[in-house]
Amino acid sequence: MAAVSTRYADALINSVDNKDEICKYLENIATFYKINSEFKETFNNPRITDEVKLDIIKEMIPDKKEEKFLNFISLILKENRFNLIDDIYKKYQGLLDEINKKININIITSSKLLDEEIQGITEKFKKIYSAKEVNYKVSIDESLIGGVKVIAGGKVYDDTIKTKLDEML
Repeated sequence: MAAVSTRYADALINSVDNKDEICKYLENIATFYKINSEFKETFNNPRITDEVKLDIIKEMIPDKKEEKFLNFISLILKENRFNLIDDIYKKYQGLLDEINKKININIITSSKLLDEEIQGITEKFKKIYSAKEVNYKVSIDESLIGGVKVIAGGKVYDDTIKTKLDEML
């Protein structure tokens, strides 16, 4: 289903003008779909018409002039693909980050890093990906013994002692 979600996200991002605002709408709808069981049941109920579901979405969007976005929602309702809304949102967000030259990285280390070390890592990945902005998340995994692992752009950059030891064996 990832390929389907990617096609929908790609079609949406290429058809709308206000890409950042549309991303916020998608995020709100996807989040609400995930956390509100009544909302989810409504959108999964085949006896409730697409028009009623679209009216619910219209109430969630402050700018009623977002015709292309509402047409998109209408399409995924008609195609019975609303259950993919969260995945479509994530794919759209990724495409938007590419357009805005943003990169998200996960920094995994065996112990707490200093601010200067984090800044050095983010600057390095800013250059690698020609990014204007780097968003990062740091987590600690004591099993790494030492070093740093960074996940960025779907790739793993592993410079940990654990990996080096494993490679020696």
